[in-house]
Amino acid sequence: MKKLLFSVLFLGMLNYLNAQQQKITTVQYAGSMGYLSLGVGITNKSGKVQHELLYGFVPKYYGGPLDKITYRLTYLPFEIKQKGKLSWRPINPIVFAAYNIGNQFSLEHSHKNYDQDYYWWSPALRFHVGANTAVFISGKKQTTMLYLEANTNDRYITTYWDNTGNMGLGDLFYMGLGVKFLFNE
Repeated sequence: MKKLLFSVLFLGMLNYLNAQQQKITTVQYAGSMGYLSLGVGITNKSGKVQHELLYGFVPKYYGGPLDKITYRLTYLPFEIKQKGKLSWRPINPIVFAAYNIGNQFSLEHSHKNYDQDYYWWSPALRFHVGANTAVFISGKKQTTMLYLEANTNDRYITTYWDNTGNMGLGDLFYMGLGVKFLFNE
C-alpha cells in the first residue's frame, strides 16, 4: 500500500511537468510537516496552482526522531499588486497529505491496543486543510515567496468535535512559516 501511494504521487508529479511554468524550492519551519521541511515542486502555466513534495524531520529534543514525506497542493486565487516588485496573495487554500516514515507507523489502524471504533485514523497518514498568506518579491530569474500558514487535520478536527468544551482553537490549528523560491522559465 505504501509503495502504491508513493508511486501514484510520483507519477502524478512527473505527468504534471509537461504543463509547468516554474520550478519551486521550499524551506518551511513547523506547520505539521516536521520541525524543518525541505521540498521541491512545480506550478501550472497560470502560476495559480503549486504542487510540492517535501521531506520533514523532527529532532529528538522536540519529540522525534521522526521523518515525514508530504505532498502539498496550494491554490493562489488572486493577487494584490504592491509598489515595485512586490505583490500579496492574502488567502491561499492548501491541502496536503503528510506521511510519517517508520516501522512503528502503519497505514492501517492497530486494533491490538484499541477497540475497532475507538481510533479510526491511520497512525502514519494525516490529511490536512488550511490556508496561507504570502508576499511575493519578483526578480528576473526567480520570485521569492514568504508565507505564513495555518492548518488542521482529520484527527485534530475529530478530536475537537468530540471534546468541544475541553479544547480551544489553539489545539486545532498549527502554524508554519516558510520561503519558496520560484524559478522563472
